[in-house]
Amino acid sequence: MSSKFTTPLLFSSVIALGTLGFVACGESGGDGPIQPPNPQNSSSSVWVPPEPSENTAILFTNAEILSQSLNYVKFDGILRLELNDSSSVEDMDAAHFTKVTVNVVNVATGTLMGSAEFRDEQGNSLGNVLDVDALGRTTVDLGAYALQTNLDDPGYSACGDFKLMIFAEATDGYIESNKLDSIPFTRPEAKCKIPESSSSSEAAPTNPLDTMTVLFSTAYGKCINMATGEITQTETGDICFTRVDSKGKVNVSSATDIKFAIYDNLAREPKADDWGREWLPEDDHAQPTTDDFLYQESALQPTITDITKAGDVFFVAIAPNYQPSTGAGFYAFVILKNTTPDGNGDVELTLHFYKKK
Repeated sequence: MSSKFTTPLLFSSVIALGTLGFVACGESGGDGPIQPPNPQNSSSSVWVPPEPSENTAILFTNAEILSQSLNYVKFDGILRLELNDSSSVEDMDAAHFTKVTVNVVNVATGTLMGSAEFRDEQGNSLGNVLDVDALGRTTVDLGAYALQTNLDDPGYSACGDFKLMIFAEATDGYIESNKLDSIPFTRPEAKCKIPESSSSSEAAPTNPLDTMTVLFSTAYGKCINMATGEITQTETGDICFTRVDSKGKVNVSSATDIKFAIYDNLAREPKADDWGREWLPEDDHAQPTTDDFLYQESALQPTITDITKAGDVFFVAIAPNYQPSTGAGFYAFVILKNTTPDGNGDVELTLHFYKKK
């Protein structure tokens, strides 16, 4: 039986990648194979994708966006080696991944633009190449390496549709197996707008805020009435939390046209107001106010997906009748704690809210 690991192919041709429709051009008069550009090339470089093995033992599962905020897109996915057939590799005990390389490509132009990186457990950047050769792994969890792209990376010069290209390489000690996959994402048009002032973040005029903590279960509740703090069983409240899959993914939205954004405090100096679940405004000063929370009006959206994966951040919620002069219609909240999903994927959320006093 033929091996699922095959001899590596030269980069002598360019594969068609669905909607990307890349066309690569070599040097004028050159007869040699076209080589892929260095991952750090400028955004003007047309990306020549490496050619994967015709047969491969590498499997991609759940390659998708883990979460997206205004500034970052975080990715997930599991890479596995299919080793259930003893004749599919030369040495099953020696089979392992060697390297995973990621690049960001502009769909419209086929050029390298922006960047993506892996991070270690301490949050240090590992760059766009994950070297796992010495680890002997037959599984690589991309989410465990915090794979992400910074949408403010200076390498981005456009907005619109992009793809994270993932090239995985493995070996059994004799011959190699390679595979290419991609995850589409969008860089929002707000990133390409010229700021109207020196700061794109808006601070609400100072108005005092009350706090309340709510224990919310997606198994029993639908929304919260912000005037009373009451949890409703129907989707008619102000701020609604919806479990959308069996893995405990939760979206936040509104039945009263409130819009949401991740607060913008983290994007500016000083860091004294980088509030989170362990550092709340009332821990710093007696009376929380609306100007404790910065937000970008252009970032407001009807729904934020997978909020438990967004990290230790505050969400700002702005009602359609928001009155900056009084603070009416301004809300902010953070997830203090969330449980692991139960058998149905439902979770309990401990939510800390701020609203007009």
